[in-house]
Amino acid sequence: MKTEAVIFDYGNVFVKDEDPGLYKYVAEKISKPVKDVEKVIIEEYKGLFIGKISENLFWKNVLNRLDYKGYFDCSNIYKEVYHSALVPNQEILDVARKIRSKNIKTGILSNLITPLVHICRSNNYFCDFDPIITSAEAGYKKPDKEIYLKIFGLLNLDDNQANKIIYVDDKEEYLVPTRKIGMRTVLFNLTEAKNPQEELENKLIGVGLKI
Repeated sequence: MKTEAVIFDYGNVFVKDEDPGLYKYVAEKISKPVKDVEKVIIEEYKGLFIGKISENLFWKNVLNRLDYKGYFDCSNIYKEVYHSALVPNQEILDVARKIRSKNIKTGILSNLITPLVHICRSNNYFCDFDPIITSAEAGYKKPDKEIYLKIFGLLNLDDNQANKIIYVDDKEEYLVPTRKIGMRTVLFNLTEAKNPQEELENKLIGVGLKI
């Protein structure tokens, strides 16, 4: 079976799904309980995940809900907290390079909030991948079907060619829509993998990729 592209999620595929300390960082800055900060931030993320609100408005909403009246500089929070957390895993990058060496495209489709997209792009973490689809830029969030359908136009493929695409994600719920569309899927969790490169390559081979 011919493969035209392998599309990867980013979180927990290229980087481990671990809190780098955002909730604690904010809680200490504004003297609020960490659990309260975490709850509000998670609940307010929706608009940021699909690019409907700015980062400044996001933090304004968070601080209002936490009843914080003081000054809080939110301009560099994500840069300070996530400066190293978004660096892609070298072993997974090596898998992607091997795939590209076979003249197969590698892309990214991921739920990412706007400031994290900016960090990834400014540090060229996405530079060897095409297409790049993020929820913040697409206006849709996995598992919405619309975000997956964007892949076809960017790869110049018809939707009846879905089986030429492999999608890699760490969450089963995000693989269900791609299977319904007709893509081949790989469930891979970087945080749980003992030998990431070997495990991912074996799973890709298992769905018909020759690498």
